[in-house]
Amino acid sequence: MVLKKCLRCKKSITKKTPGLECSRCDVIVHADPACSKLSNKQLNTLKNSPGIEWSCEECLKNLSRRSSFITPDEDAEEEDSDDGPSRHQLIDADKLVEDISREVKKTFREEISGLETSLEYLSEQLTTMEQSIKKQDTRIKELENKNYDLINQNKNLELRVSVLEQGHRELEQKSLSSSLEVAGLPDISPSEVIALTETIASALNMEQNDVQSAQRMPGAKDKPGSIMVEMKSKTVQQKWIDAGKDKCITVGMLMPNAPKETADRRVFIREALTNILFKKATPINVHKIIKDLNSNKAPGLDNVTISDIKVIGEPISQTITNLINNSVKTGAYPDKLKEGCSGKGTHSLLSKFTDEVNSHLNEQRQVLALFIDFSRAFDTLKHDQLVDKLDRCGVRGPLLKWCQAYLRNRSFSVKLDNNYSTPLPVTEGTAQGSVLGPLHFLSYVNDMSGCIINSTCYQFADDTCLVIANKDPQIAGKLLQMDLDALIRWCHDAGLVLNANKTKLLIIKSPYIIHSTPTIELVATYYEHKHNYLQMPTNRQGR
Repeated sequence: MVLKKCLRCKKSITKKTPGLECSRCDVIVHADPACSKLSNKQLNTLKNSPGIEWSCEECLKNLSRRSSFITPDEDAEEEDSDDGPSRHQLIDADKLVEDISREVKKTFREEISGLETSLEYLSEQLTTMEQSIKKQDTRIKELENKNYDLINQNKNLELRVSVLEQGHRELEQKSLSSSLEVAGLPDISPSEVIALTETIASALNMEQNDVQSAQRMPGAKDKPGSIMVEMKSKTVQQKWIDAGKDKCITVGMLMPNAPKETADRRVFIREALTNILFKKATPINVHKIIKDLNSNKAPGLDNVTISDIKVIGEPISQTITNLINNSVKTGAYPDKLKEGCSGKGTHSLLSKFTDEVNSHLNEQRQVLALFIDFSRAFDTLKHDQLVDKLDRCGVRGPLLKWCQAYLRNRSFSVKLDNNYSTPLPVTEGTAQGSVLGPLHFLSYVNDMSGCIINSTCYQFADDTCLVIANKDPQIAGKLLQMDLDALIRWCHDAGLVLNANKTKLLIIKSPYIIHSTPTIELVATYYEHKHNYLQMPTNRQGR
């Protein structure tokens, strides 16, 4: 590139020393007062005003000049002075086009410059937003990974808690492996516990030095709890349990001064039980139960269908889990949920019954099966006794309070035409068809099999069957009569009534062996409860 030189000083025109170019010729001089013969003010005006042109001295000298004043020759020509511009005025078309072109370029340059600035700003903002979105995506992935890790850790912790709880139960059961639980005794002072265990040992014909320690356990609702007896060994414990089954020990045998209403109650000797620990519900288990629900089932009181619950099963699992755990923790059961549902089958029980009968028949024994029917079994369970029996089964603490809340706040009324009687509280019975109903009944009759010495007792809810076998049916009948008498006494203490008319005896014998047809008569003694009057014993025979 050839650098232009100043006409005055003959030096090159550079960025530091810019120049002026004549608008009429090619003369270039430095833009300073020395070379351009202009003042600094004039130079600044030229620099800041693109519309002003600069001409050199030679061009200004050769430029033709005329007077600005016009003097007409005659006055008559004044009439034509308003018709338009003077005929003698000249317009430089090239210069006009050049000026217009220059102004257009300037305008476009300014507009494009502003547009470029806006585009650059928007581009920077777009780049910033893209970077922010990338950071947010990275953060979301990090949080998802952390959440996944937390879920895995939660599952691991739940598993470890379950293992620890199981280990705790095993240790507790192991510590009680050589202990006995004596239930059914009235309240006595702690100093009399040791003396009472010695009396029990004498009644069972066992050694008194088999007992290492004995203490009274707390009961439910100020009721006397069972006595925990620590034995020397597991073998000694089993001997005491077997002796307790062979001999029916009552309160009167151990405590001669016991009240008459408690003297005939049986004392049960059994293996020590641990507390039933409630395993907290988890969202994973709740969600699994929701997925396994039958969508064809009718909705509950809230009219929410099972299919809708399945759709939102995962989001609401945590809420349902909290409700379940808080319900058990506080011992509060919602009144509106105290409704029933369908039961379950008896296949496993029937299979065991069939196996035992076939085994006896193969040994050429005759089998006596007594099918027992209770009058209004589910309706006669006394709530106080049910709570006490649940405590004996190991249901204690908040879980026991939760079961009590399930039984409370129930009432009934009688409808005659369109009139209803005053509601009265329900203090007996459990809801039939409910989930807890069969469990309550099984807990209530859990110790019933303890009074059955000679027969095998099969139980499912309120269905009970006693099975005994012998080659001589008369001997089997006598042994079965002893068990029936013990069962009736137990029913009286528990508040249950055996229905002799519906209790049936079935004799099963092999068709391949010739037997004489035996005549077995069983006597069922039961008590009629007539309001607050005296309870009268009545004998009935069943065949």
